[in-house]
Amino acid sequence: MSVRSFNLSNFQSFDDDGAGINTVKRINIVIGPNNSGKSKLLRASTCLAVTKSNLLSDNSHNFRLTAKFTLDTEIDQIYTRVVYSGGLPGNTHWDGFGKYIENIEIVADLSKGSFSIEEVDFSTPYDWVRQHFQPAERILRGKSDFIRSRVKSANWYYVAAERDIQPEIPLPSLTIGPNGVGVTGAITSVLNDHDKDSDLVEKHLLDDINEIAHPEYHYDRITVQKLEDDKWEIYLHDSKHGRVALSQCGSGIKTILHIASLFNIIIESQGSQVSNSLIVLEEIENSLHPRTQRSLLDYIDKKVGNDSVCIIATHSSTCLDYFQGRDDVSFTRIFQDEGITKSHEISAFVDRTGVLDALGVKASDALNSNCVIWVEGPSDRIYLKHLIDLLSDDELHEGQHYSVMFYRGKLLSHLTADDPQMVSELISLLKINRNSAILIDSDRKKHGGWVNETKRRIKNEAQETGAYVWTSQGREIENYFKPEFWASHMTVTQSEVGPYDQVFEAVKRKKPDGKTINTKVELARWATNHISVGDIALDGEARSKEVIKFIRASNYM
Repeated sequence: MSVRSFNLSNFQSFDDDGAGINTVKRINIVIGPNNSGKSKLLRASTCLAVTKSNLLSDNSHNFRLTAKFTLDTEIDQIYTRVVYSGGLPGNTHWDGFGKYIENIEIVADLSKGSFSIEEVDFSTPYDWVRQHFQPAERILRGKSDFIRSRVKSANWYYVAAERDIQPEIPLPSLTIGPNGVGVTGAITSVLNDHDKDSDLVEKHLLDDINEIAHPEYHYDRITVQKLEDDKWEIYLHDSKHGRVALSQCGSGIKTILHIASLFNIIIESQGSQVSNSLIVLEEIENSLHPRTQRSLLDYIDKKVGNDSVCIIATHSSTCLDYFQGRDDVSFTRIFQDEGITKSHEISAFVDRTGVLDALGVKASDALNSNCVIWVEGPSDRIYLKHLIDLLSDDELHEGQHYSVMFYRGKLLSHLTADDPQMVSELISLLKINRNSAILIDSDRKKHGGWVNETKRRIKNEAQETGAYVWTSQGREIENYFKPEFWASHMTVTQSEVGPYDQVFEAVKRKKPDGKTINTKVELARWATNHISVGDIALDGEARSKEVIKFIRASNYM
């Protein structure tokens, strides 16, 4: 049995509709700005575990956490071979009902440690099964305690964004808190108590730390020593620095030690992989070099078993790119709309068509940017950036206020801006980032010419999502500069470079300033060194100002 989704509502910035993870997978990446509600959602997710969570504040008694689960192998224990009647057909509940249904979906309220079934979906083609929905649902609800013991993870582990490892007095039980309290005590107990296996620290933990920290660090030993105040301190030994107190080390190595201790000491009874557990990790990238981040993510990826759920809240481009394109990974954006926390599933980064890979689009660029502008190719980016610079007085900067991405011509037919739930095998291009715009060459060959079906579809779908769409008034972006400009610098006539002519074809292999133009990119780089506001043609100035307004709004400027 496994959780399929969960949603938090009626809690601080979460309204009645709430927000959550719509598709829970083995690894779940949650992104969003600071103070958007990520941490609150992660804390609420610990209600999915059997052990009681106290990570929500005391004044959160009105919150609701609902989750959708599927029942699979548990069906034969609910509709059994030894129970008869109860309003169901057949000799036994199993013969007459249970064996015909698979993956029943139930929605349960998990608020405040309770478990109550709210909805049941018997998805089955058999009409006679649906006819017996009421008795079947009654039997299912009567098994709520049995279901609860199986839908909830047996264990949960939380690593908070604010964490540290300090000297401390060991506790009788091995526990590690979200903020790192207990790591020193756990390592001290394992090394000193006669009934503990010291290999957990001296071999397994040490090997894991070196695996993650390589090549920056390599430690020979981990030891502990009692201080004057009866607290114990952890020491790391290496050939270069000798013995170094952990309290004198940076926060990066403390994060590595925290997570490795969680897997090696607290979960040692579960073998090399975490089994039937919920692992919540918050901004684990803090103070870690990107190479070390990748090593840590690889370590976590190997440790988390297929029957567990790991939720990672992150701002890290390394984390987003590491998990991009994986079928066992979900991406969720958390954001606020007029002070209300909302969530949106980003399906494009796990889409099996591979179009994003073909486009060279990185999850970090698309998801973390305040505004994404999609253009057909590199030359369009050069012209657009120049127009934005000219008309915004250099106020807006690429990489800070907006990012430009490419969809490259014919691949546009593989892209869509429609609702991802309504599209099969097409990428929800403009819903990757809710602040998206797209520049489309009309390819018109004359005034009032026809724009092809794919480009019309993209425009219509994008307008429904709130994205900004700019379809060129002339043929291509080069036509946004007056024929007089091209004619004055190239040996061409104005009639050759009109609004519906292919400017590049007319000027290629020309030698303005003595250098031959061989590609569209070379032309764009040359042209933008000469183009002024007075050279802009058609509706280029008006449309550029609309893009600037869109970028400013996306950046709350």
